[in-house]
Order: sequence, then structure tokens, then C-alpha cells
Amino acid sequence: MLETFTVDTFAGRIGDEFVVAYEGERLELRLHLASAWGEPANPGGRAPFSVEFLGPPEPVLPQAIYALEHIDLDRFELFLVPLGPGDGGAMRYEAVFS
Repeated sequence: MLETFTVDTFAGRIGDEFVVAYEGERLELRLHLASAWGEPANPGGRAPFSVEFLGPPEPVLPQAIYALEHIDLDRFELFLVPLGPGDGGAMRYEAVFS
């Protein structure tokens, strides 16, 4: 499924809720940004992009692969990297697609 994702998969879902399971809890992450990075590295390939999520200040998810759930996209796995707190104290997480 991840192979079919593009920046457009996420661009129309800014503000949507994505749920991740962590240590027996279900944490809500909100999609904050979807940013294109330019042209595909290979002809016919996917253009690189990144997405940024905002989550609660605690607990901070360590860098790892997580299963995320979204009402339209169902369940999929992403490698999330914590970026630190943003304005308002929400923890920021990034996933990069190349």
C-alpha cells in the first residue's frame, strides 16, 4: 500500500486523525503538513515527499515503525521520527517517502 502513496494521498487529509497504538494505548496524531520535495529520482517513479504529524506532548514515540489507522486509508505502517515539540507544545513526527 505504501508504494501507491503520493503527496496527494495526504494533502487532502491535513487535519485528519491518524491513530497509532503504543504501549497498550491508542494515541491520536493529526496530519499537519504534506510537502513535495521535487521530481522522482527515476523516470516513472514516485516524487519524494514528507508528512508531518502533531501528537500529544507525552508520551513521546521513539523513532520506529508504527501501524497507523485512518478512516479512509485503513491500516498501514510508517517509520516515524520525532522532531521535537512545535508551537503550542504538540510533539511533531515526520515520515519521509522517496
